[in-house]
Amino acid sequence: MRPVQEVIRKMGSGVPVVEVATLEQEVQNSLWQERLVAGLASFFSMVALLLAGIGLYGTLAYSVARRKRELGVRIAIGARVSHIIQTVCGRMTWAVGGGVIAGWTLSAAVLRFTRSFLFEVEFFDKLCFAAAALAVVLCACFAALIPSWRATHTDPATALREQ
Repeated sequence: MRPVQEVIRKMGSGVPVVEVATLEQEVQNSLWQERLVAGLASFFSMVALLLAGIGLYGTLAYSVARRKRELGVRIAIGARVSHIIQTVCGRMTWAVGGGVIAGWTLSAAVLRFTRSFLFEVEFFDKLCFAAAALAVVLCACFAALIPSWRATHTDPATALREQ
């Protein structure tokens, strides 16, 4: 940068050189708003995923607490662990699967509509759609861990004595 500043000073001694930057630096400085919006969108999407996981956990934990007697009876008559987990997580699995499919469908529809506003954005980016679906499914699996564990470790005698 120094050689450029010296050439400018030699060419016009009356022209003040206030700031000199490369084109790369100018491009980086001009993208701060886009980076801020992208960072905020990422942050709020993580918060939404966390809230969805907390909601799934709360719903499953409440369901297990309400069905403790039923689960105790099932365990007492010899239900397998896989059947207990299926009983606890069956509806959640359908809900999460339906949500992922609905999300894909709505995202594809919105992308088709907004494609003209975006530059070099692929209509159906398989990697992004798969990553989003994987994030939702992993969140659901983590939310189901503790309620499923509690359901499979229900003591039948205690569950049958409780009202």
